[in-house]
Amino acid sequence: MNKIQKIWLAVCGSLFLVPEILWSPLLNFYYEFFQLGRGINVQPIRNNFLTSVENVDKVVIVFIIQAIGLLGLFFWFLFVKPRKIARITGLILSALGLFAIVAAFVLFYSFRLWR
Repeated sequence: MNKIQKIWLAVCGSLFLVPEILWSPLLNFYYEFFQLGRGINVQPIRNNFLTSVENVDKVVIVFIIQAIGLLGLFFWFLFVKPRKIARITGLILSALGLFAIVAAFVLFYSFRLWR
């Protein structure tokens, strides 16, 4: 891999990973899930502003940034020739991530129209 390919891999990866790390509700979900049997009132580790109804536009912006990052990673793995196992794994994971974001958009807009 040459330098420009490494730079684009880092840019596309960070477009997906930074919002996922900062605003993913998975950390709170697993924390609350494992605290259920202890009989205490569980508070989330950090409040996620993206799950609030008032922040619909911010959710869409974060989803679009993540989709751009995953699309960039997908094309990077498609056109750049890394090792075969890394290429196949990267293509599968980025395609699944894109599918998840598209499914989230469909659910988001179907429930938005329902309200």
